[in-house]
Amino acid sequence: DQSTWTFGDHARNPVCQSLTYMLGWRIAGKLAVGKGIPPRRFDMAAFMTAANICDESVALAGGGSEPRYRTDGIFSEADDMSLVLNQFAVSMDARFYDPQGRIALRCKMYEAPVASFTADDLLGDIDWKPFAELTERYNVVRGTYTDARTESLYQSVSPEQACCDLP
Repeated sequence: DQSTWTFGDHARNPVCQSLTYMLGWRIAGKLAVGKGIPPRRFDMAAFMTAANICDESVALAGGGSEPRYRTDGIFSEADDMSLVLNQFAVSMDARFYDPQGRIALRCKMYEAPVASFTADDLLGDIDWKPFAELTERYNVVRGTYTDARTESLYQSVSPEQACCDLP
């Protein structure tokens, strides 16, 4: 119900922006902007979860914190809906999906893995070398070469043939 909508800093939340875009804004009961999709077509619980992920405070390397995802931008009513929704999805590392006929949103977030191991977790002797000697590191580049000579009919040849058979 748009009569309850407010526009503060949370209006920069890409989930709220995308939902507002899809629900639309009505003036005197008539759709003025947006797509006018009825609220019953949305999985609101999924949108709330995604909005909360966007609002989570993340620490900055230089100190302080900020909300995980925020967006600002402009698009036209003439823009293709899938293009607009794709831009929203990209801005919050999310994807829109349609479970059981209702539009939902899943927003991704990084969670540091937590694991602890003891010697009991090892199956046998371990010889772990995080960095191999320079002579044990391999870089391989493979490719083909198109022989431009008329008699070869512009066929691809291996680099070994190219270096040995060409004049």
